Amino acid sequence: MKTFNYELFEEKTLQRKNIDGKRLYVTENGDKYPSVTTVLSYFSRKGIAKWRANVGAEKANQISTQASRNGNAVHDIAERYTLGTLDTKKANPVALAQFKTIQPYLDNNVDTIYGIELRMYSDELRTAGTADLICNYDGKKTMLDFKTSRKVKTKEQINNYFMQAAAYSIMVKEHYGMDIEQIVILMAVKDSEPLVFIEPIDYYIKMTRKFFQLYNEGKLE
Repeated sequence: MKTFNYELFEEKTLQRKNIDGKRLYVTENGDKYPSVTTVLSYFSRKGIAKWRANVGAEKANQISTQASRNGNAVHDIAERYTLGTLDTKKANPVALAQFKTIQPYLDNNVDTIYGIELRMYSDELRTAGTADLICNYDGKKTMLDFKTSRKVKTKEQINNYFMQAAAYSIMVKEHYGMDIEQIVILMAVKDSEPLVFIEPIDYYIKMTRKFFQLYNEGKLE
């Protein structure tokens, strides 16, 4: 197990609540902000509805539940690993096997860590969320996100993942004054090699700011 350097940001005081099926974060000032993932679900609603219609509600619910549990298990292992508290004997063996496909990318590229499962918010975007990992990756300030998938995906299919990371990066700048330089998505894929996406952040920062502006102004259909 690798030993990382830690320069951890102080976590914001945020309460997480589910109200009317939406995940909301309540700030220390009492503002209620929807989660980044809730807002960005705008991009997947039609696709999910079509998929559910094709496979049937029962099958869709089964697949979604399994995928959610597996994703949560892999995230939990990744969190414990980066904290240095992972006990592999107690870990879910299936999730552990998936995590091990992306572990070398952490070991070989990550040194200093600034945030692990860090809750943050943005008054500018009026949203909040929990960032997986803020770190130096290959010498650059990075917003890193862990993902799992049942199938191989292309960069074009995960635009919302990059926007999610960009939103978190705006929060980091807003509250901690750090400029994030890049986004890294480490994706463990079922029965396949992992996918690693590394993208400069400027393009996605502009896109994300515009999207949240339209969302908060009620201009999205």
